[in-house]
Amino acid sequence: TLGADTSDDEESGGGDVAVRGATRSGGTLGADTSDEESEDDEGAVQDPPQPALTDATDPQAGQDGEQVMGVSVEYLVSDFLDDCEKFCKDNGLGFDPSTTTFREFSELLWGDPSRPRDFLGHATKTDRRDGKQWTSLLGALQQDRDACVGKADYFLSWTWHYPIAQVCASLKHFCIKRGLELSETFVWMCFWCNNQRVWQCGAGVPNGTDIFRTNLCKVGKMLVLLNEYKDAVYFSRLWCVYEVFVASQLPHEIEVDMVFPSDVEERMFRESLNTLDDCFQVDVMNAKAGRPEDEKDIKEKIKTSPKGDDGVNHTVHRLFYEFILKEGENRRKKQRQPVKPRDLR
Repeated sequence: TLGADTSDDEESGGGDVAVRGATRSGGTLGADTSDEESEDDEGAVQDPPQPALTDATDPQAGQDGEQVMGVSVEYLVSDFLDDCEKFCKDNGLGFDPSTTTFREFSELLWGDPSRPRDFLGHATKTDRRDGKQWTSLLGALQQDRDACVGKADYFLSWTWHYPIAQVCASLKHFCIKRGLELSETFVWMCFWCNNQRVWQCGAGVPNGTDIFRTNLCKVGKMLVLLNEYKDAVYFSRLWCVYEVFVASQLPHEIEVDMVFPSDVEERMFRESLNTLDDCFQVDVMNAKAGRPEDEKDIKEKIKTSPKGDDGVNHTVHRLFYEFILKEGENRRKKQRQPVKPRDLR
């Protein structure tokens, strides 16, 4: 159980999400447990560091001395949905942001790579990196609406299987929780930032695991987005599990934060810790990737790593569980703060 195994203590490179001295009782997260005894992770045995992956020099990855760019949250929660609706209406396509997933939208755009549909003009605009026609969605957006693109503040770990509206609303919820300006918060998202001409057409496809590490290290912060805590799609996707595991194992600290949809979060914090412990079980070798070559490459890296698949499962499980403990404690602290009398003047 999590309360007994302390092999992945925060000194082993897990960033600032590990929580020391957090209560591991079966109580409800929303309840005030300030008088309960806590366990300390004293005397933890550190695992060997994860071997560094080779840096890549791909046209879509941040080169040395070059910033990794992202899309603004403000654009995602406002104009993006309008742009999607207009695009689908102009092309005679059905679109409901509450149910249409990014995966389904990608099929509308790139289902036939030889004839991509020209959302935001990306299929006809020139990529500034290689001079060829068909740039990334981010590149197209930057050419027309430069303020919507900026240096990435977060690398988003997520899956295209989420509904579009849910992703946008969750990012807005995260910014409000953390006191971030929507217009000044930029997120690296593979859907936006990778040039799908390179990935979809299959010619000279770069090594995704190497590019991931390059971009993550340059951004320095990861935001994990889950659609649910019960039967979360996130844990069934290999890239998601691998991303958060690598972020926790890099020799230099990567700050990892997490967000759930606001309604899901409220339900989650009424659950018991034992229930949430069960929800965050991970089986990385049964997770799937969209591209078979990615799945083979990632699983081979996991099997040959010092931790192996069991170590990856435990590390990711613990990371999520301890984040929930930390967030639960923050909520309890806010609940205990005295309410200031309203100024009636």
